[in-house]
Amino acid sequence: CNNYVDYNSTVLQNLINNYISYGDIKSATKYLKIFNSYFSKTINPQNLAIEKLAKNDSISSATYSYLKANIDWNISQNNLDTAQSFIHTMQLLYAASNIKLQTAQARYLFTCIESLGMHYKSVGKFKESESTYHKTQPYINDEFFKMKFHANLGILFYDEKDFKKSLLEINQALQYFSPSTKSISFFMLSTLKSELLMHLNQEKESIDLLNLLYSKMLEIPIENIQLQQISYKNFNDLNTIRHISLLIKSANICELQYDK
Repeated sequence: CNNYVDYNSTVLQNLINNYISYGDIKSATKYLKIFNSYFSKTINPQNLAIEKLAKNDSISSATYSYLKANIDWNISQNNLDTAQSFIHTMQLLYAASNIKLQTAQARYLFTCIESLGMHYKSVGKFKESESTYHKTQPYINDEFFKMKFHANLGILFYDEKDFKKSLLEINQALQYFSPSTKSISFFMLSTLKSELLMHLNQEKESIDLLNLLYSKMLEIPIENIQLQQISYKNFNDLNTIRHISLLIKSANICELQYDK
């Protein structure tokens, strides 16, 4: 049944991605071999050209999962030529798909190309990273991915210490959040903006933004917010690793102010 093929492929792709995220490459490699065998025996037993698999939605969706698993694994192993070859194959599948499927699957191409850009950034190849991030643009079809595009560039420019360019991109990314958002991504990007303002000697704007951010996140009226008096009990269940990272970065911003 084609629906089972799609489901099984999604499970295998997620499993491989999780093992890579945990740094368990041995297990990721084991399940990639299983997935590749499953693809050749069940999904594409006739060894058809990838473009021909676009005709069936479930088979096509399973193929995207297969390609993404191979792209993620090869990036993790620094096999960048192989990863780019799989990305090219995914682009061929995308081009052969109908508009409905393209709309649904554009996220695969965005995230795979984005992962390659992040890898370049992680090894200090900033120009290659920026160029790669721009290659995600044809696959942006909603506001979430517009936000991610600008956020990726903003973080890249931050790592390059080009704080003015970084601030421009972070401001662009923040425009895609609603005023009532409680998204941790919004809080992380807003904290980065506060740090950028501090680096650019806009101290008052930086601290005012940090006050506003914590007022919004902790639901404390802005007129009552005092950063130095915030304690653990104010955070309720806001105790994920991203919230902890946000606290550390906030402390770094205050340290920057002290150093000035």
